[in-house]
Amino acid sequence: MASSAAQGRGRKPAGLLRLLALAAGLCAVLPSAAESQDVEQSAYRAAESAYNAALRARDLERDLLDDALDEVTESRQSGDQARYERALAIYQEQARELEQSNRDLDDAAGQLEQARRSYLSSLLDELDELVEELPQAPDARGRDLIGRRIALLNDAADRLERPIEINDDPFPEINIDPGDTRDEIRAKADLLERYARRYDLLLLDIDAQIDLLEQRQRHARMVRDFGADLSRFGDLRVPVGPDATSDNAEDLIGSEELPQRLEELQQSREFVIERRDIARLRAEEFRQRIGGEHTA
Repeated sequence: MASSAAQGRGRKPAGLLRLLALAAGLCAVLPSAAESQDVEQSAYRAAESAYNAALRARDLERDLLDDALDEVTESRQSGDQARYERALAIYQEQARELEQSNRDLDDAAGQLEQARRSYLSSLLDELDELVEELPQAPDARGRDLIGRRIALLNDAADRLERPIEINDDPFPEINIDPGDTRDEIRAKADLLERYARRYDLLLLDIDAQIDLLEQRQRHARMVRDFGADLSRFGDLRVPVGPDATSDNAEDLIGSEELPQRLEELQQSREFVIERRDIARLRAEEFRQRIGGEHTA
């Protein structure tokens, strides 16, 4: 993301030119960067619609399966063998339909997540550019235009952030019981390793969220420093968004919440690492009990 901002140095401030064009009503000459972001936004909206459609389809198939199961139960109780066999065949077919719907929903969720990350990345790329262009604005009007765009992009980024959900239930009791066979111990070790791999994936999400918030905190520091420079020259008019001005430049990025959110994510990260390590250690102990065999 930082590379986009670096490329913006040494050339005309594209973000400022874009904002001035918007203010003048020259929508037909928007730069390609804005057009690219429009593409990302459209792709995200399309993926969101596809996911919602897949979710509705899955819920419908689930309802139909419940109805089919009711018919299986009633037909069995009725003693009508032919009716029971028909109901059972319908139930089995409906179960296959639900399984396919679940796969379709998983695919749609993956596409939505990919589109969300691409769109969010494009927003943060432009934020990088605009925050660096802010000191280059020729006057307070130019700063206001950039500030309005920054506020809009931050609002959009806030809506795109996906909360990290951590299951803080007690770690499941997975122990070697007296009488467990080698296969049963091996299965428990593999289960613990699967838990560890899930925690690894969760850590990737947490680290990505931390990177995002650290980038926005970096934006806040840059805007704050710029506001401090202005104040030394007697200009306290630092933009904070549409129809508002303030001498508190951090309002522009909403940085007051960032340290708390980062702290919460760091605590979650430590919690997940602890659980992952416990799961992996116990899995290894189980395998040592059966000679180090591993099938997961």
